[in-house]
Parts: sequence; structure tokens; C-alpha cells
Amino acid sequence: MSFRNKGVTPIISTLLLIMIVIILISMSYVFLTRTFESVSSTTGGQSEEASKKIGEGFKIDGVDKNLVYVRNQGTSGLSGLKFYVNDSMTAVLDYDTAVIAPDGVGCFAIDSSNMHGNVVIKVTGSVKTAEAQKDYTGVSGFYANCPP
Repeated sequence: MSFRNKGVTPIISTLLLIMIVIILISMSYVFLTRTFESVSSTTGGQSEEASKKIGEGFKIDGVDKNLVYVRNQGTSGLSGLKFYVNDSMTAVLDYDTAVIAPDGVGCFAIDSSNMHGNVVIKVTGSVKTAEAQKDYTGVSGFYANCPP
């Protein structure tokens, strides 16, 4: 019996190469699809957040004792405001709305313990800051809640 060294026939080698290429293409497709979905969801959330910051605009519409009225001049809902009295962060005791709609006004009852004499009330959002000055000399009878 004679043994001859024979290689793989050309037909079988062609089929093997085609199958390997198909497997590589499908693996690449799955990898790239997942990568692009991840990137697009991350950048989509960041661009939405940036557009909200760009659309942020507000002003202090008025101050009545410890009630601060904030008008939303931006293009999106306004929330997450922080209040300062003479550069010290102060607590919000009550508010009439959690999110101020565009062109809407929100009422915030802030802590009155630091309101003596001339006071600077500052409201900060994620990008913008607004402030108002008021003299509290002789003022008493602060509010606990925003009016209905």
C-alpha cells in the first residue's frame, strides 16, 4: 500500500475560506452595531443635557419677605435651582411647582433666618445666576408656605 501526501482539494478549501469570511463579517457586524448604539446613546444624552443648559434662562421676578418668585425665560422646563442669602446656601421650605414651565413663574419660600438688614438673594441654575437685593430692616412675619 502506498501513501501519497494529498492536500485538501480546491473545492473544499474554497468552501472553508468562504465560511471563514462569512463568520468574520458577521462577528464584525455585531461588534460594530453594539459599538455605534453605545456611542449614539451616550452622545444623545449629552447633547440633550447641553441643549437644556443652552435653553436655560430665568430671572427673579419679585421678592416678598422670604418668598422668591422666579420667572423661566428659557425654552425648557426649569428645575434644580439653588438659593443663597448673602452667599450662604439656604434651604427651600416650600415651592409651588417642582419644574417651572417656559414663560412660567414659580414661588419658593426660603429660610428667613439670615434675612436681616440689607440682603442679597441669589438664585443659581446649572448655568445661569440671578440676584436681587432687599432691605429687611424691621421686616417680620415671614411665610412658611407659598400661597396657593
